Amino acid sequence: MSERAGRRSGYRLTVSDRLLHSEPMQQACAQRDFGEVFRLVNRRAGASYADIAAAVGKMTSARVGDVIRGVRRIRDVSVIERVADGLGIPGHMLGIDTRAWELPQRDLGNLNSVAIAPDESVSLGEALTAADEARQLMNRALASRTVTPEHIDALERAAARDARDSVFTAPLDMLNTLLFDFSEIRQFITEAQSPDVQGRLYRVTAQLAALAADELMVIGDARQAWAWHTTARSAADATGQPETMAQVRAVGTLIPLYYNNSSEAAVLAREVQEITDDARRSSAASALAATLESLALAQVDDLPGSVAALNRAEGEFERLDADQQAESVFGFSERRWAFYRARIISRQGDFERAWEAHEHALTLYPEQVVGDPSIIRLGQAESLIRHGGVEDGCNLAAETLLNMPAPHRTDIFLSQGGKVLNAVNPDQRFLPIARDLRDLVTRLRRSHAGKES
Repeated sequence: MSERAGRRSGYRLTVSDRLLHSEPMQQACAQRDFGEVFRLVNRRAGASYADIAAAVGKMTSARVGDVIRGVRRIRDVSVIERVADGLGIPGHMLGIDTRAWELPQRDLGNLNSVAIAPDESVSLGEALTAADEARQLMNRALASRTVTPEHIDALERAAARDARDSVFTAPLDMLNTLLFDFSEIRQFITEAQSPDVQGRLYRVTAQLAALAADELMVIGDARQAWAWHTTARSAADATGQPETMAQVRAVGTLIPLYYNNSSEAAVLAREVQEITDDARRSSAASALAATLESLALAQVDDLPGSVAALNRAEGEFERLDADQQAESVFGFSERRWAFYRARIISRQGDFERAWEAHEHALTLYPEQVVGDPSIIRLGQAESLIRHGGVEDGCNLAAETLLNMPAPHRTDIFLSQGGKVLNAVNPDQRFLPIARDLRDLVTRLRRSHAGKES
């Protein structure tokens, strides 16, 4: 078997040479009749609709059926490329560029082998293993180094879409999607490109890695979140673009902020602001960084520093244009500003003003966004307890955790539930309402841990 054939046969679902070179398949590929291509793979190779969907990636069984029936068509170049790579069809048969697996190349591993189909049922442990393998492969690709304008445009659109989808998609589902997108970009970043294209590839890589770090933080794996953040910083620094460098670091500041290292979060937030100050322009990253610095300082009881940073953040936010206020992980929208502002005021000790700010922030969120509103309510529960409302606070915390859809109820929210418990005075922790909340958090933690195996 040739090296090329060996690589082709390594894909998740590869049609046989006999089927590949048959007249019906040759004709279907030449005409880009993907309904017929899928029908042939289904009938002659015995592949189910689910098999085909998993091989192509980011496609459901229902969509495969629609394509076969002619209800839907495949025209987007990026989808055609996934069909070629998923089924092992050479690029020339579909009128697209030669695929990476058709060319001799150094063995940097295959991210397709670690990517998990978005509709594939996997355990949390399997997803975390896949994430770590994908990160290591990308690091090796970054250490080494031909993509068309259409390819890079599609990759940038995918990164922007992922940043938007991350706001409301369950963390494990989002992580699987990000790993798929990494599998697409890896083949390009290992090859020599023009400086402009290489810079754009590094920028997309930095954004995808930063999003992966953010999802892993929410899932509860701080170690992998930091590792992916390091990869994101390496790619961002390779761009030489202050905006990308600041963007990645601002999102990464959330990791120590949520994992009990507020001092480190404040240092990272200041680093972002130094980068943006040098660029002499306000950005979503600079506004977010000033906001996170204020929250970090409030969490270590540096009230004057927190107030000063919050004032800077407010000024930065007011200067942002509409694009910078996008509802995206990389944007800093009105509701995101309201979310953090309310938390900061609460940590600064102004209970009544904080409660009003929390309630205002909640009005800005649509129903499909789960994470931030849940953090708000758990914060309100903690505030109630600290101001004498133990029963109301415990009830609100329990209601919030139980109302969260299971795929969204990850370790970061259970940890917030633990903080609510810690706010109960020691002499009140044996009250029935406090015991009930402790038992609920324990039970949910065990259920969440069971999903990792």
